[in-house]
Amino acid sequence: QVEPGIALLREAAQKKTDQLVLQQDLANACLAANLYQDAVEVAERALEIAPDDHANLDWFANVMVKLGRADRAAEALRCAIDLTPDRLDLRVRYAQLALENGQIQDAKDALRKLPE
Repeated sequence: QVEPGIALLREAAQKKTDQLVLQQDLANACLAANLYQDAVEVAERALEIAPDDHANLDWFANVMVKLGRADRAAEALRCAIDLTPDRLDLRVRYAQLALENGQIQDAKDALRKLPE
């Protein structure tokens, strides 16, 4: 019964395009239903709604990791770190992604710049 639920979420999201949580819910539902291209598109829409919200950037990064889009996840985490440099968890996740992509210096830099 996933399809009817996604259809309802999609309809609601199309009516209220500025509702961040609704877009996030739809992206999560698409991801869970293996509708990966739809998940990417809706997640990108959610990012457009709140590009300077560190919680949204963190959510977006998680979705992109699940979709195998480490490049987009890292970009979102870098933005989130710029907004909230004291968030150790974001720096650690960014460093992990950087290491997984062979970007050792980026990982070192992220961890070296930890706040006092």
